[in-house]
Amino acid sequence: MKKNRDVDVIVVGAGAAGLVAAITAADEGAKVLQFDKAPELGGTFLISEGTSSGAATKTQFEAGIYGDSPYLFYKDCMKESRAREVCDSEILMFYCQHSGEAVDWLDSLGAYSETERKPIPPIYGEIWEVNRTYATRSALKYLTVILEEHKKRIERGDIQVVLNTQTTSLLQEEGGIVGVRARSQDGTEKDYKAGAVVLCTGGYGGSADLMRKYKFPRAKEILSDASPYATGDGLIMCQEIGAKMVNLDQSLLPYMGGVPDPDNPGRLLAFVNMEKYPGVIWVTLDGKRVVNEHGGYLTPPPRLAMLNAPEMVLMVILDKKIMDENTPILINHFRLPGQSWEWFDKKAEEGVVIKKANTIEELGYSSGIDVQNLKDTITKWNGYVEAGKDLDFDRKELNYKIENPPFYSITTVPSVVISAGGPATNVRQQVLDKTGKVIPGLYAAGEMTGFRGFGTGSSNTGCFVFGKQAGIMAAQHAL
Repeated sequence: MKKNRDVDVIVVGAGAAGLVAAITAADEGAKVLQFDKAPELGGTFLISEGTSSGAATKTQFEAGIYGDSPYLFYKDCMKESRAREVCDSEILMFYCQHSGEAVDWLDSLGAYSETERKPIPPIYGEIWEVNRTYATRSALKYLTVILEEHKKRIERGDIQVVLNTQTTSLLQEEGGIVGVRARSQDGTEKDYKAGAVVLCTGGYGGSADLMRKYKFPRAKEILSDASPYATGDGLIMCQEIGAKMVNLDQSLLPYMGGVPDPDNPGRLLAFVNMEKYPGVIWVTLDGKRVVNEHGGYLTPPPRLAMLNAPEMVLMVILDKKIMDENTPILINHFRLPGQSWEWFDKKAEEGVVIKKANTIEELGYSSGIDVQNLKDTITKWNGYVEAGKDLDFDRKELNYKIENPPFYSITTVPSVVISAGGPATNVRQQVLDKTGKVIPGLYAAGEMTGFRGFGTGSSNTGCFVFGKQAGIMAAQHAL
């Protein structure tokens, strides 16, 4: 370690990408100082779903899948329209070439059970030519095994972790980035010098202001189930030093079914089951259906319908018979518990985000829905059910008319766990300035880089692939 530094490499953020970056930098021989403003390690992986994906993996061979390759994975990723919109082809190819290594590494650490080691089709988006997805109960399984590896480097003295500390700015001298300024919980600020800095601060899904600014200016309300610490710190620091931003203007497909919490603006009260739930229809505030409600809520058409709806609000409409004959519509989702019909009816009596009425006309008035259009829509829907054919959106499930009072509406708005868009990087994970030139000494990985999932599991696996690359490159630069 050089005399004018505190450490060789500073890693800001201790989510998946940050942990992997610290591990790999340490394994390259660097002394690493790692900051996180949260009180515990893990970042968004504490709440993420547990999918990963990789090409030409050991588990594929064991399952008799011999025809996969990074090039076939690249082709499948490019079928995703969102990938074509936002991806850098060189970075995507790098991801496809190294994703299998990441999956094999997780497998070697015991992240997958025997049943989870079998590749499955993608959960989101288009079907791939071969199965290369792996699904665990949650990303906590990945986090558990990675933390064990991280702990080994702490114990041998190669990584020092400082929690409850926010990095507020990058230290810049002629020739590049030379460290960070950090603020502890008591407000004390201190400068730390290093040979390289790796930013892995996560996204900005926890900042309602940034989400509205960059993604959802038309939304009546945008809800977040992101970490409250994911407030765009890395993005802001990069903007301050003139880094190039990418994909901030691209659409982000949030989750559907978020019910706003009246007592906690911007947070979730409950989640509606939007996945082919029997009988219910979705209408806009204009009182019109806009999509096949049984199209699969994770596919683009329903999510785009939500984004294009007035104020990005979809109202879920149902009646007493649907309630009586089906399981509760408010379900477990991420950290939110499912809720009984009794709880549902209690909230409907309160009449804030769930409304209850004895007539469709009364329901429309109380819900803020265009009354005449709502009446016409339900009349048309009931006719489709009777005829056995949905002439508007070709929905096949036509088991319930909406005609048995009381009637209910549920206000649903977009909700996010991750964000998209951030500083541009090259395949060495070096952050670029507005002219496309490298900012020496500055590296970034994970959600904050603007990395968008190119298919099921790639958001998680991308943290491993690019976190490793950033750690190696930063250590080599520093040393």
